[in-house]
Amino acid sequence: MLILFMLLNMGSQIHLLDYRVKGQMEHRQDAIEVHALVGAILLLVLVFRIVWATLFKAQIPRNLIQNKLHNSFISAIQFLLYAVVFALAVSGVMMAGESELSLHLLGVELSSPDHKNIKQYSQLLEIHLFFISVFWWLIGLHVAGAMYAKR
Repeated sequence: MLILFMLLNMGSQIHLLDYRVKGQMEHRQDAIEVHALVGAILLLVLVFRIVWATLFKAQIPRNLIQNKLHNSFISAIQFLLYAVVFALAVSGVMMAGESELSLHLLGVELSSPDHKNIKQYSQLLEIHLFFISVFWWLIGLHVAGAMYAKR
């Protein structure tokens, strides 16, 4: 739910809001700060999920899969989902560091307008958008796999 909120809310705040209310930069700054806050919460939930699954692995009911190739595919998709979320967090933090906006997260300044590298920012944005596309494909594979397992 957090991921859907991040992806859908960011697009709506950036593209659908009337910038005349606060001004373009303030709206953009607000959207990015909400996105960063939800991203930080998502990262904490993900780390908690990994720790929980590691500590209580034996107690979590799993479908038994006899096919080793299928089992490897499931493990690869699960690993890639975690890796892409972490890559999104890292690229997002790096983008915040190169942003022309003054961004704050819970009172901590992530970037100041004094330091800006537009070329680096646009390269990081491309990487971030690539990981978002990869993430959507992985979600699709994950949902298809869950539907296949429940058939």
